[in-house]
Amino acid sequence: QEEELISLNECLAKLHHGADYDTTEVRSTYFKLFREKLDPNGNAVPFEVFRNYAMTVLDDLDDDPEAQEMILEQFVAEAESGVALFDRVGTAD
Repeated sequence: QEEELISLNECLAKLHHGADYDTTEVRSTYFKLFREKLDPNGNAVPFEVFRNYAMTVLDDLDDDPEAQEMILEQFVAEAESGVALFDRVGTAD
């Protein structure tokens, strides 16, 4: 979901920079990323589309499968932190 991706990254930005961080640029960045890389209309994407995108990102970061696994584990840990914040405060704002 487009809004889910945007909200999650707004929460992560606030975790890294503080609750008063202006997430306007984060919102713009992830809106653009979703539209350009996942779905041009902002529609939910099938798992395979997301998986292909994630594999491209991992391949661009490191071609070693073990390193990719560690990177993915870090992405998941960060996402879990963002979801926990979102669940606690109810919104990224």
